[in-house]
Amino acid sequence: MDCVLIVLVYARSRLKSTARLVRLIESGIVLRKILVVINGSTIASPLVRRTFHCRTDLDVIEHDNSGQEFGGYQAALDRVKGSFPDRVIVMNDTAVKHGMLTRAYVSAFLRQVSLDIECFALGSIDWDRRSLQLRGLRSPRWIRTHFFALDQRALRILDNRLYHPDLDQLVIASSPKDKFFSDEVGQSLQEHIQRYLFSPSPQSWYAAAPLSESNFPTMVRKARAILQEKYLSMMLESADASLWPVYLDRKDRVRAYGEKWIATLRLLVDRLRDSLRSKDR
Repeated sequence: MDCVLIVLVYARSRLKSTARLVRLIESGIVLRKILVVINGSTIASPLVRRTFHCRTDLDVIEHDNSGQEFGGYQAALDRVKGSFPDRVIVMNDTAVKHGMLTRAYVSAFLRQVSLDIECFALGSIDWDRRSLQLRGLRSPRWIRTHFFALDQRALRILDNRLYHPDLDQLVIASSPKDKFFSDEVGQSLQEHIQRYLFSPSPQSWYAAAPLSESNFPTMVRKARAILQEKYLSMMLESADASLWPVYLDRKDRVRAYGEKWIATLRLLVDRLRDSLRSKDR
């Protein structure tokens, strides 16, 4: 099975952990190519090559962060035009920070990617209590795009596009006092994004806060990325593609439970260490 891995990197601090995840994927599935997209200007290309040192052919792409992660995903996908693989795995370096991806989860993910089926997107599936509407398409669910896979037929449904620049224009506000969305964004989706970004809660974005002049540019970028994510899933569902969650068997679930506890403890230790260092300064 012909498979390409697209990896988006933002933060130098996450390079090593991202490289470890890439090597884990590489050990579980044969890859034709790994395309690493540097989004922004904080990471040098030679550092990426030294850090990843994979056995698979590695291509490093420097991207200016236009379109954010989806613009970066598209820059990588454009590199394989004319020779599309059977499977594309896409990951953002935030997956190692917020995704808590265990070895058990990745193993289950790769098993499902390798199955002989067609027309699917594979990854973590989220739901809203209402059907969300965007440009006449509707769905109450979406696939999280920090770590997911698509098969060749699903890519054709999307016209080989993971980024739609015109969607960015649907966030129309020029200041916090303006109307935030175009009317092409359904009311249920507007309210969903506003809850997620502007109303801090255990279910909202980790950086959620009331909209203000200081956070306005960040919130606009995040809202645009959410629209891209929702539209991708709605396009697939409108063509009867499968949004397919990752299934862990009993053994996987036991492994994942233990690995998550270890990862959580490590995270707490790291935060405590950082806190103590900041006090010492």
